[in-house]
Amino acid sequence: MAELTGNEILARCLKAQGVKDLFFIMGGPMLDAELSCIKEGIRLIDTRHEQGASYMAQAYSRVTQGPGVCMAASGPATLNFGTGLANALIDCCPVVAIGGSSPISQFGRQVFQEIDQVKCLEGQVKYADRVHNLKRIPQQVNFAFQTALLGKPGPVYLDFPGDVLYSKVEEDQVDWSYMGRPILKPRPYAEPKAINALVDAIKQARQPIICSGSGVLWSHAWEEMRQFVDKAGIPFYTTPQGRGVVPDDHPYSYLTMRSNAFQEADLIIVLGTRMNYVIAHAAPPRFNKDAKIARIEIDAEELGRSARNVDIPVMGDCKSVLQQLIDAVDDKTADRFQAWRQKLAEGEAAKRTRAGGNYPTDGDIHPLRLCEEIKNFQQRDAILCVDGQEILNFGRQSIPTFTPGHRLNSGPFGTMGVGLPFAVGAKAAKPNNQVICLHGDGSFGQNAMELDTAVRHKLPLLCVISLNGGWTADPERNKPGRDLGYTRYDIMAQGLGAHGEYVENPEDIRPALERAQKKVDEGMVALVNVKTDYRARATTTAAAPILDRVLLAGHDLDRNLVVTGIRQRSDAFLQFRLGRGEGRQANEVGGDERALLGLDEHQMPAMVLEIGRALRPELAGQLDIAGNGLGERIRDRRDRRQTHQRGIGGAVQQHRRARPRLRDSARRVGGLARLQNNAAPEHDRVGGIGVRPGLQP
Repeated sequence: MAELTGNEILARCLKAQGVKDLFFIMGGPMLDAELSCIKEGIRLIDTRHEQGASYMAQAYSRVTQGPGVCMAASGPATLNFGTGLANALIDCCPVVAIGGSSPISQFGRQVFQEIDQVKCLEGQVKYADRVHNLKRIPQQVNFAFQTALLGKPGPVYLDFPGDVLYSKVEEDQVDWSYMGRPILKPRPYAEPKAINALVDAIKQARQPIICSGSGVLWSHAWEEMRQFVDKAGIPFYTTPQGRGVVPDDHPYSYLTMRSNAFQEADLIIVLGTRMNYVIAHAAPPRFNKDAKIARIEIDAEELGRSARNVDIPVMGDCKSVLQQLIDAVDDKTADRFQAWRQKLAEGEAAKRTRAGGNYPTDGDIHPLRLCEEIKNFQQRDAILCVDGQEILNFGRQSIPTFTPGHRLNSGPFGTMGVGLPFAVGAKAAKPNNQVICLHGDGSFGQNAMELDTAVRHKLPLLCVISLNGGWTADPERNKPGRDLGYTRYDIMAQGLGAHGEYVENPEDIRPALERAQKKVDEGMVALVNVKTDYRARATTTAAAPILDRVLLAGHDLDRNLVVTGIRQRSDAFLQFRLGRGEGRQANEVGGDERALLGLDEHQMPAMVLEIGRALRPELAGQLDIAGNGLGERIRDRRDRRQTHQRGIGGAVQQHRRARPRLRDSARRVGGLARLQNNAAPEHDRVGGIGVRPGLQP
């Protein structure tokens, strides 16, 4: 019999587990393992950073609902997986990470790159193990894949010491019985008693809702989910990562009425998602405190740690339990909720009518305009990867998804820098789908060189950057470290061999997207760099808990939080999340919202008090403090503005006469006056002190 090395055995095992693509960076002791994978017909996609490789594996996993695989060299290379594996763990995503390590025979002798990688990573994965005997590689590889996918999915890590990889063994001495053993896919049904209790609750309910998450995705239960929604007639809402399991344009989807539905529902069915902050723990004030809670969950431990008391716990797999419910509910169930659906539908129509086009059409591009262009441009089965701060929030509800697994974002861990690697991994998994990455410029910089990965491996994707000049919005120009400048990432893309375009005017967005997509269709990677308004601040659609924070804060109010509460209570500007600052006089202190409500800035405290007393009468004393605090802040801001304008207004006017295109007013940061000169060439940035040259055309 022939002798085999550990490298060859590992490659055979990966092939047997169905691995087609592997994301990696070359390095010892994994070089021969990587060569062996190529010989087995596995496509290797080398990245520019191991973090990017781990993100790509996660995206690959999400869009295929199977395992994604990444590989790294020893020491720092493997530890670079850390953030990606942690992100996959919090996101419950089955990633199989493989790392090389120092020889076992040399452990403890401080050899090259020696560190206990298993111990370092075991807190970021569902399971971590080290291979000691090359004869058992098939068993350990199969177990790693089983563990990643069983129950609640998650990442796993396998550590391969160099001497194990390069040792040899007779082929017949290897235990091949585990190689390619099918992944177990248990679909446990719920106890009939629990199903009956939930069906009874549905019969008694008048205004039920479903809150579903990625559990539906991992159990491949989207068809059962659609059937149950149709038969039961229950409005549904999905977590951001679970979008598409039922198309967002389904008639029982009322996205802009989610806050109303949460607060008015008398039965909340939590399906395949954790009761974490993403759904506000399904707790008041965002959710009705008197609602009955039913929770369908495959993980008993997760079910036991529910953040809110669960009236009807249902333990089982989403696919199986949904089929049980489909069989159990009667055909007349949907008719009983007609009035509830009609109420939500009418509210949805009214809010969409008021929200339509409620962003500035002149001047700098508002991110919502960019999101609208993406929404109208994307194909129905497009894979959309969104990453950033403001643009992530703006795009969350404004851009729909229609296909399971085709919406990716930072997830519950809130990791920045995932967008472009996610897009690369998604395109590798589904080369025939349109893949769009909508990126903030700050987060793009974290893994921007993965654009090179896409170019080299001929993975044509479209990257669209919302270029607001820094991290998050900054209408008052008072956030240290926020400014990054208006970097010409389109020129960078051209230098890497991709198509690049720069857009400053709203009417130019769609033509640029169409030209870029044409290049993508021809096999090129494309990037469209869209300069957006740095003042546009996104606020969450979860207006109820934000208003609650405002009312409790008293002396420490935030204008944007107050405005969000006013929007929610007045039923206005649901998707108009314009957080303008002092750059334009008409917009100062929520000018757009005041104009809609017919208020001036001195009337806003009264409006806040009126809303607060209606919603939280038990806080009357604190509300008076809140109103006074807001009034003081408004008056103080007005006084500071007037003093500020008198002090440097003349200099600003003189500068404007010299450079007519200057649009940004002066700001005071730490006692220094700083001018942000938008009239300067885009490859220059005027900072607090001096000029930092950027990329030259």
